[in-house]
Amino acid sequence: MRRAAALCLLLLVALLVNAARVQLFEAEELNDNPANRRTTIARYDQPRGNILVGDRAVTGNKETGEQLSFERTYLHGPLYAPVTGYASQTYGTTLIEHAEDDVLSGTDSLLAPLPFWNEFTRGRQPGGDVVTTVKESMQRAAYAG
Repeated sequence: MRRAAALCLLLLVALLVNAARVQLFEAEELNDNPANRRTTIARYDQPRGNILVGDRAVTGNKETGEQLSFERTYLHGPLYAPVTGYASQTYGTTLIEHAEDDVLSGTDSLLAPLPFWNEFTRGRQPGGDVVTTVKESMQRAAYAG
């Protein structure tokens, strides 16, 4: 009975050591693995912030009802595309969508009311809005040209 208990204790310790090794030393590598879809699912689990021209949003979000919950929409797609770029679930982000990705996705530390709070709670802030200096009339003229 003692030998069986000792063996079970040894196996339990080995299991805990292995779990600690994975959590401490391999977590970053596993998180960055392209086959890991959890980061993508978490990224599209909440709506992105809007890109504003003047005081009007030229972007939005549509709920998909699928595993990647929200999809980016554009109010006047081709008109502002040279400025806003795109945020695609397949191809990533470009232009403003890429440059201000931390703010739009809500991961920027400046959006948190308490520093490091989200690090402890693993919570996420809603996406922040990005205000541009683009003038609608000038963008329409450039698009027409």
